[in-house]
Amino acid sequence: MDDTQIKERDAERQREQQEYERLVGRVRVHGDRVALVEVSEDNDSGLFFPPNMVKEYIICRVFAVGDGAVQGEPKPRTMWLKQGDTVLLQFNKMMIAQCGHVIDGVRVLIVPQGDCIGTLDTQKVSADTFHPTGNWVLCRIVVPEKVGRIFLPSGGLAPNTSSARPSHYFVECGQGALDLGLERDREIAINPARLNLIKLRDTLHGYIDKGFVLGSMLGKKEEPPASGGPSE
Repeated sequence: MDDTQIKERDAERQREQQEYERLVGRVRVHGDRVALVEVSEDNDSGLFFPPNMVKEYIICRVFAVGDGAVQGEPKPRTMWLKQGDTVLLQFNKMMIAQCGHVIDGVRVLIVPQGDCIGTLDTQKVSADTFHPTGNWVLCRIVVPEKVGRIFLPSGGLAPNTSSARPSHYFVECGQGALDLGLERDREIAINPARLNLIKLRDTLHGYIDKGFVLGSMLGKKEEPPASGGPSE
């Protein structure tokens, strides 16, 4: 990054900070929702999301948090996000239309906190800064080199293509994993249709709601040979 790019980035950061400070205290949100404003991402990210026609991802900053009280529920829900958190949000065009608002010329989003799949230590999205929150479980995916006589392409994004010898899933981290008592590297059984694919450090991963983790192996299991991560 040259001097001009550094100055432009610093100016963008300053503008975002000013927008954030103007928004704090302007909105009260209800239930388990959070109010977000989009921020820019460092372009040397170590996190890659395979193309997806449904979901997109942006980095946001939380400027207001609900009290967790939901009508019809006796106890408030736990709010794991707080004001000032930097989060990775999964969204689609319909969500933007339904949850997008403009305050003082700034686009903001008011969404359930569960739509934020994790917090970030910085605005650089990488394996080191990304921490799954709430019900999400981050798992590492190991695709066998071959299934019988059928060879899987190295760039294949389908995590489970054969009932005879399916892919293997190993816990990386996430609050959802802690809630289930699952430690790192424990092999788990999941509903693959509910898995959202990402790539961290050139290794195929996915995140899934803990409700779709069906079970786990008793004891750690040696990983089978992998065919490699998806191509960008």
